[in-house]
Amino acid sequence: MTSPENFHRAQQFQRIGDGLTDARYYLAFPVSMLVACTEADSPIGRVATGLGAISWGTDTFDGIAVRHARSLAELPPTDGPSRDPEADRRLAYGLAIANTVRALKSKDFATATVMAVNIGVSYVRDHHMKKLRAEAEEKGLPVDAIKINKNKTTLQALSSVALTSDFTNTSGRRRIALATYSTGTALGLIGLYQYRSQIREDDNHSESSKQSIIPDHETDNLKHINIDWMTDHGYRALSVDVDNTIMPHHGKEIDPLILMALRTLSEMGMPIAFASNAYGERAEELKEIAKTIHESVIVVTTADVSGGDKPQKFRKPKPDMIIEIAKRLGVKSEELLHAGDQQFKDVLSANRAGAGSLLVSKFGEGGDWRVELLQRPVEKFAMGIIRIAQLRSIAKV
Repeated sequence: MTSPENFHRAQQFQRIGDGLTDARYYLAFPVSMLVACTEADSPIGRVATGLGAISWGTDTFDGIAVRHARSLAELPPTDGPSRDPEADRRLAYGLAIANTVRALKSKDFATATVMAVNIGVSYVRDHHMKKLRAEAEEKGLPVDAIKINKNKTTLQALSSVALTSDFTNTSGRRRIALATYSTGTALGLIGLYQYRSQIREDDNHSESSKQSIIPDHETDNLKHINIDWMTDHGYRALSVDVDNTIMPHHGKEIDPLILMALRTLSEMGMPIAFASNAYGERAEELKEIAKTIHESVIVVTTADVSGGDKPQKFRKPKPDMIIEIAKRLGVKSEELLHAGDQQFKDVLSANRAGAGSLLVSKFGEGGDWRVELLQRPVEKFAMGIIRIAQLRSIAKV
């Protein structure tokens, strides 16, 4: 039982922690406005830089004070006051937006662009983090952020102070500061992934992977697929995306080596289907292309699952086509493997359907410009973050 003396000291440390958090909470916007309205090398600009550095410093000391308070009171450890995440967000977004405004005023569009991207990514990450914390509360799990988020906050704090000051008055220093800030943003994404894994580790596989873009398997080319590998992994049927998976975008013929592998599978009794977002003439073309593998190969498109509704509503990453293929081929969803070249469409639709997902490297040239310019770079970045997180998890085992 906690002694009265320790309890009194614990209350004092708790008040210190709460006070430092409140200081950061209320200083965030005024300091950000000072930064946005002043130049880094001006007297007021230097004062703004100092206040920003002090505000970020409270992030460390309030956590220390609260942890010490809870230790004295013999309570479980926690990361900081309840208002701590909101205080951090105010300061991080305030200074990031202020530095973006300052960059635009000085026509430094490269810095403004990098900061704007970081702000956007951080907003999406924080939105998902908030939902995960609410989910943790519902399950009665700890809602504290994991350790990697502290590294993220530290990097963003250091680079924010550097960008706010006239330390980055050369392009080389500015690039280092921006790279440090972006690294902090990337660590935040890793932290999101790890936190999600922690609070859902007791869920069953189908629920935990329902919204996941993480593939069950990966290969550089579908020519490597064979019946032994399929059966060893418990798969009794294969669903395949077409464009940029087994042929170039809007191609007319399947790559010869991939065609040979698919024919071998079909001849050995493995049911195969095409799952494509194609419609109109392209959908009819796919039916003819499927016959080059075997007459038994079926083609399922959005029109086949729309039920008279708009077919566009059922495009991947909706799981309807994958579920329909499993029914037509007479297998359970978990016995079906879907192979495709896009994480946000093929992998996600397979995972949502409860099927196996095989991510295939893009095959051939061409592609929808929206996918090539917007989606694929994000997919590559996401996979890089996921692999780093997986390596960290393996290293801890």
